[in-house]
Amino acid sequence: GKDPPRRLRVAWRGPAGEAWHAAQRGFVSIGADAVPTLLEMLVDSGESPDHRGGAAHALREIGARAALDGLLAAVGDADDYTANAAANAAIAIGGADCAPALLAHLVRGCTQDGRIAMFFEEVKHEPAVPALIDLMERAKEDFDRRRALDALRFQTGRDLGDTPQAWRRWWETR
Repeated sequence: GKDPPRRLRVAWRGPAGEAWHAAQRGFVSIGADAVPTLLEMLVDSGESPDHRGGAAHALREIGARAALDGLLAAVGDADDYTANAAANAAIAIGGADCAPALLAHLVRGCTQDGRIAMFFEEVKHEPAVPALIDLMERAKEDFDRRRALDALRFQTGRDLGDTPQAWRRWWETR
């Protein structure tokens, strides 16, 4: 066919292999015209995580702001690799503009809670404080808890220790 993104999509099926890297370079070389196909690939639940997450990596390299909404939506994907690739791509493309959408994911909870908390270690967004306190309470991983604590310190300019209750008391009475 005459549609290079569609041909590359077929080459990219399944787990990463020899043709995979060439297909990714092909998508990136096509640029903005590849964005619609890559966004379809990102949400194609019938495909491998390599296929879906790879689409996010290619979108990041292309850097098209037109991909931002699709990438931000994919941050909530159940597959950790796909969600992480989408989060990293969205943050690289949208920077601080991603704060409201990332906060919405953090409030709901997702596989990327720690990655989102890392974002809030660098981007001021005061509405994130209650969600970061919640993350400290619910986090099963030390990484997520530490990221939430560091983000709270950055957001507030305070250090109330590693007890979520202390942060919550302060937040509710400030």
